[in-house]
Amino acid sequence: MNRLLLSLACSALLASPLFASADTTNTSTGSTAYQAREQLDSQREQLSGVSSVAQGNTEVNAFLDAPVDTDDAPALVSQP
Repeated sequence: MNRLLLSLACSALLASPLFASADTTNTSTGSTAYQAREQLDSQREQLSGVSSVAQGNTEVNAFLDAPVDTDDAPALVSQP
């Protein structure tokens, strides 16, 4: 009796995800989920400060992008 009940319970649990995902005719759920994700991402960027960092200051970037002056660097000597 226990084996029969166990096998029925296992088959019901294994089959339940298949029936839950069988309805794929509703496509508006995907666009709603996408909009909700975009809204959540924008809120997270605003709260964490990433949105202000992404805009940045162009003067700082110009300083970081400037070439490094190596005229006063010591000469490299190759070892034999």
